[in-house]
Amino acid sequence: MKHRNSQGFWKLACLVLTLACLWLLFQSGLLPKTAETEKASVVPAPQQEVEEWLTINPANDKKEVVNSATPKSSPEAEQPSATSNTWTLTGSLFSDDSKTAAPKAAEPEKTEPKRAEPAKTEPAKTEVRISGPTHTNSIGMEFIRIPAGSFIMGFKNSFWHNDRVEHKVVISKSFYLGKYEVTQTQWETVMDENPSYYKCQNCPVDTVSWYDAQEFITRLNTKEGHSRYRLPTEAEWEYAAKAGTHGLFFFGKDEEELSGYAWCYRNSENPRPVGGKFPNPWGLYDMYGNVAEWVQDFHSPTYYADSPRYDPEGPSGGTDRVFRGGAVGGGPIMCNSTARGSVRESWSDRTIGFRLAISAE
Repeated sequence: MKHRNSQGFWKLACLVLTLACLWLLFQSGLLPKTAETEKASVVPAPQQEVEEWLTINPANDKKEVVNSATPKSSPEAEQPSATSNTWTLTGSLFSDDSKTAAPKAAEPEKTEPKRAEPAKTEPAKTEVRISGPTHTNSIGMEFIRIPAGSFIMGFKNSFWHNDRVEHKVVISKSFYLGKYEVTQTQWETVMDENPSYYKCQNCPVDTVSWYDAQEFITRLNTKEGHSRYRLPTEAEWEYAAKAGTHGLFFFGKDEEELSGYAWCYRNSENPRPVGGKFPNPWGLYDMYGNVAEWVQDFHSPTYYADSPRYDPEGPSGGTDRVFRGGAVGGGPIMCNSTARGSVRESWSDRTIGFRLAISAE
């Protein structure tokens, strides 16, 4: 009886040992799981009440704390690995111990391609065409074409000794001469200031030296893109003033008529708006009076005796420059076609201005 009981005990012990081995093998994964056992082995995680839940914002890799009574779940982050049931936080991604996920490479920032700006170019200067009997420039100055020709320069009955040497002069090329003296408005347009003693927009500019006139010419040439503006030569000025006549006055011998053609001592004490008197035969105004006018030439009292016949340009040097035509306050002695005045080129006075010439093409 004792032997039978002992034998039964060992059988039961072997069975229990066998089952224990099978269970260990099953738990270690050496034996395959069936669908039922797989299903039976899943143990639902206990529900926990939490005050804060950690989630990941994959768009910008920032951790956000979301207050909720029920934890939010991430489908990708809540599936444990087959070989590990612990989690690590690598960078901004959850991964298991056996395989660490590579961090996402930062996407390059998208920038709009810069459009190449067109190269800045200076507008092409249009060539100024100066032709025809008259010309009006960019600032409204009017010019009259003076034809080529010849005349007798000087006058034997002049008031001044040095002006009495008569000599023939040939102007071989036509040129343009200002219909009026340069006005204060025109000066301001180019020079941005007005030096005149007598302020009057349409009056001739005054109180300008010969050098000032040259600066005006330089700026106007630059403005229009050529180099044809200049002062007339003394010969050109007298040729245009006489306008085909011979003598002191282009209007005749009677000096009493001067007041109809010039602002002078008989009718004004200061310059007046240009064009207020009768013009000469070629349509030029204020050739006598108003303001005296600078010309290009140096002055020499003996130049007439040695002057070349063709296109004389005055002495090659000197200390003074010539002015012509007389001014307000002057009478027939200076307000005529042949009288010559001269002064230092740096000198300026309320009675002196200028008239522009243009070299013809």
